[in-house]
Amino acid sequence: MLLPSHCNNFKNAQTASDRPLLESQQPDKPPRNDSYLSKKDHFMATPQLRGSLLCGAFVTAILCFSGCTTSRTTDTARTGLEQLLISNAVDQTLAKTALPPVSGRKVFVEDKYLDAVDKGYIIGSLHQKLLINGAQLVDAKDASEVTIEVFSGGVGTDNVETFLGSPGLTVPGLPVELPEIRLYEKKSQYGTAKLGVVAYATKSGEMLFDGGRALARADDSKWSVLGIGPFEEGTVREEVNSNTGATDFTARVANAAGNVPSFR
Repeated sequence: MLLPSHCNNFKNAQTASDRPLLESQQPDKPPRNDSYLSKKDHFMATPQLRGSLLCGAFVTAILCFSGCTTSRTTDTARTGLEQLLISNAVDQTLAKTALPPVSGRKVFVEDKYLDAVDKGYIIGSLHQKLLINGAQLVDAKDASEVTIEVFSGGVGTDNVETFLGSPGLTVPGLPVELPEIRLYEKKSQYGTAKLGVVAYATKSGEMLFDGGRALARADDSKWSVLGIGPFEEGTVREEVNSNTGATDFTARVANAAGNVPSFR
């Protein structure tokens, strides 16, 4: 049992504990930097920052909703370069081929002995040359005065690749492989056409003219030295540049330096 004096002491102690501490008795706190807070609030409120935030949000939205388009590309069974090699060789061959005097005469072109690739181009080019010389082309042999037979001795393409250097080598017994070194490299593709023409009277079968045989070759080459290139040359490249007005890297170097050495 507590005495009244002890009760009063207990109440006084409890009341003292509930009282707030004086400012001098409170624990130390880091001082408040009002100037720092005011500068930070001012920075967050600047128009530049708001504009940057809006711009970032706009870019993010575009990236999230952006799409893409995929286009499908295909290649022909035969490359355009291969066809140009053959047609260029055919043009050169027909330019060398002599034709009989056919001005004002009915002419039939017999192509049953022409077994070659791009046969349509060969016949069409021959028709063009006959028409320029004044021939009257007919579709039926019986309606013609002169029959011209065209035949081929070879129409096609081939490739040649040469280089100067050392091939890749594997060192025996060591997991070391020496890389291939090419000091000079040249890749060439050729188109060759050999054609013959003969003309005879349709009714009698008498030979009127022997055009003989003509052969020509078109080429397209790419070469490089010490990895510099490729430099392009050849009859096909000249035909493409002259008809399209394009100037390739080799031509630009030739114009700048005066001449590019040919390794043909």
